[in-house]
Amino acid sequence: PVTAQTKWLGGEGRNALARLSGRVWGCWHGAPGIGLRSDTALLFTCWPDDAASGAAMELLRNAPPVRGLEGTPLHATVRPTQSTPVDGKGIWVFREFEIDRANTDRFVELSANAWETFEARFDVHIDGLFRAPDPEEDLASLLLVTRYADLATWESSRSAESDPES
Repeated sequence: PVTAQTKWLGGEGRNALARLSGRVWGCWHGAPGIGLRSDTALLFTCWPDDAASGAAMELLRNAPPVRGLEGTPLHATVRPTQSTPVDGKGIWVFREFEIDRANTDRFVELSANAWETFEARFDVHIDGLFRAPDPEEDLASLLLVTRYADLATWESSRSAESDPES
């Protein structure tokens, strides 16, 4: 359904972001995802640098459909490799990880290797694994964005027996 939020992002808002050198990578409205509250929208935008993303926060803070705003700069690890907007039907899952900072590179490497068999076995696409500013000196914070064809696909992928190689 068209809401004030999607209408704003489809026209006036998208143009305002473009004037600041930004683009929309993805927008989710709580309901089609796991890991989001139903009254929350998640907007991913791409920027040439963190300073430009700060200007976007001010723009979005004053957008007509926005009642509250939190933002975190995220940087892609091994995915996405381009800023092409995400697409496809299904449900998205947003998983947050906090790991020892010393193990971050290994975590990313193991994740990328596991995606090969995981995506081949299920109707799944890993859209991105992002790193946020470290919340504490010895921790790293990451966000994994995954699209599943449907809830049944997500459920069938939950056990280690469903894809032992990953």
